Amino acid sequence: PAPLNDRTRAKLFRHYIKYIAPAFDSYDPTRYFSTSVPSIAATCPAFLELILVVAARHHQAVQGGAPNLELDVYRRQLPSHDDFVEQMIQSGMDMAHLDVAVLLYHFCENLQATSMHNDASSDLIPPHLDMSRLHVSPLLTQIPVTFHEAVMWACLRQELFLAVMNQTPIDQDKYRSSLEHLTHTSDDFSRTNRMLLKLMNVVRFCFGEGKDTTTYDELLESTASWMRSTPASFTPVMTRRKCNGAPFPEIWLLNDCIAAGLQYYHLSRILLIVHDPRVPRLCRARREASRWIDAQVRNDLEIICGIAESMSKINPMHITACMAISMVGDRCSQRSQQGAVINILDKTTTEFAWSTDLA
Repeated sequence: PAPLNDRTRAKLFRHYIKYIAPAFDSYDPTRYFSTSVPSIAATCPAFLELILVVAARHHQAVQGGAPNLELDVYRRQLPSHDDFVEQMIQSGMDMAHLDVAVLLYHFCENLQATSMHNDASSDLIPPHLDMSRLHVSPLLTQIPVTFHEAVMWACLRQELFLAVMNQTPIDQDKYRSSLEHLTHTSDDFSRTNRMLLKLMNVVRFCFGEGKDTTTYDELLESTASWMRSTPASFTPVMTRRKCNGAPFPEIWLLNDCIAAGLQYYHLSRILLIVHDPRVPRLCRARREASRWIDAQVRNDLEIICGIAESMSKINPMHITACMAISMVGDRCSQRSQQGAVINILDKTTTEFAWSTDLA
């Protein structure tokens, strides 16, 4: 029989393609998670089962409400990481595809951890899950995995999301050389990924130990240099300032890559402004600096949210908007804007189930 010759399984598979894959693909023009991953699942029953389990947990996370008996069979307890990898290998999965299985496994763990955090009565707590860390890094694995390019970038995007939302440092040294090697071309995708790597460095600095001014100045200049070097294609097709009570400006851009790159630039600015080691500590000077900081980061936040909202009602760029909101959303002073940022958090969590509870 066909692997999806069952209505419930087919619905879960479609749920993965419609709601889970787009968040991982983000601005990747190859749409690896939407196109290639389903084909891999068709040749590996164990991997197909993983996708169905992930989809069932994701469906429960975004739909909520009463348990769905049809889906409960797929909301099974996850095995330990090592047991999971062993299952994939024994099932005959091509080692070249193990990377995406590991990423989806950890994403499923994050869904499970968030669900348990929100439901103290849950009986699905796996014995191997460390509840002291609600969010599991998608790259924390002792198994030597060769990462496909699209999966590496998806891993880094999820890692940065978790780091910013939890305000924790990120350690990607062993991936840095591989990722930098993939950004030498001059196309929009590579240019945006270069900014993503700069954002990674900014996050490491802002949430890590010690904040020396030399490193800060280097990061500030590196970020500004990226913006100065952007070609004309990064210029908005149309911009419209806030008017008639609109909470954000309208910013129309040529494609998703450009939108993501500009969002990463403005998010880096927010982080660097907030974590400036030269901010005065004395009362009067600090108050004056605080007013300047608030004005600057609000402007960057409005641009990030404006980019996402101008693209469509909900899209992966809203995930980056949630990262910015988690950092400086509390600095929005207008009631209409406060409601707008809360709406972005709510609808992004509802659509993608990337938890924004800490924002």
